[in-house]
This record gives sequence, structure tokens and C-alpha cells, in this order.
Amino acid sequence: MKKLILITSALVFLSSCQSYKPEYDLGNYSLKTIGIRNELDGNILVKVSARGTTYEEVKANALKTALNDIFLKGIDQGPKDCIKLPLFQNKQDAPETKQWLLAFFSNEGNIGDYASIYREFATYEQKRDLKYTQNQALSFEVLLKYSALEGLVKRLNP
Repeated sequence: MKKLILITSALVFLSSCQSYKPEYDLGNYSLKTIGIRNELDGNILVKVSARGTTYEEVKANALKTALNDIFLKGIDQGPKDCIKLPLFQNKQDAPETKQWLLAFFSNEGNIGDYASIYREFATYEQKRDLKYTQNQALSFEVLLKYSALEGLVKRLNP
């Protein structure tokens, strides 16, 4: 009887371990881009996590991540008015789309025109520790000029 209980408990334990998939997150927060609120002037506020070796690089990566998600992935989490389809909805793999995105992200001035850091969640200790732990994800709220980005993409794809 003891062997049966031992074997059964071992099978239950092993079957539960098999279906485990690690979820990469930042503490209690997901690393996905999440919509926070939709402004009345055509802007959208999103929460983004980014990584980098210096704090300035992390901030730049957060802006690039937010814009990349708006262009290619869309926003699928958050309030209903923040859920947006990707701006390049059917042309994500087209060569002209990839060339346009490379040109857009290579010109650093464009990024500042369409996205800005609204709020920083990093503590002093996290900023200080970046020189030791360079793969630490930090979160930011990024304000995106969604209506301007939409117009920019419509001019590209009439």
C-alpha cells in the first residue's frame, strides 16, 4: 500500500512538472507592452519594460520597444480603448516595411518626435546597479503620439 501511494505521488509530481512553462516577468509585472490610458488628443500612454547596459540606453530601448510594438505587434493588454491593432497590420514582412522601419529607427530624432518618457519606475538602487547587472529590466510609462504615427503610416501606405 505504501508503494502504491509513493508511486502515485511521484507520478502526480512528475506530471505537474512537465507542463511548467517559465513566464518571464519583472516581479509582479509582465514584460509585455500594456496600454494604460487613451488621451483625448490622440496620444496613448503605454507601460514598457526594457533592458540595457546604461540607464540612458535602457530609456532609449524603452522608446524603441514601445514604437516597435505599436508598428508591428499592436497593444493587446489594458483597457478596451487602449487596445490597438498593429499599424503595419498586413504588411509586417514586406521588404519596404522593413526598410522604412530601419530608416525610422536609425534616425534618433524621429523617435523623440513620436514618443517620450512619461514616468520612470526605476529606483536609485536599480539605476546604480545597472553597471553590475546589465540585463535588468526596468519599466517606464511612455507617451506615444498615436494619431501622428497613424498619419505617418497612412502616408507611407495609401
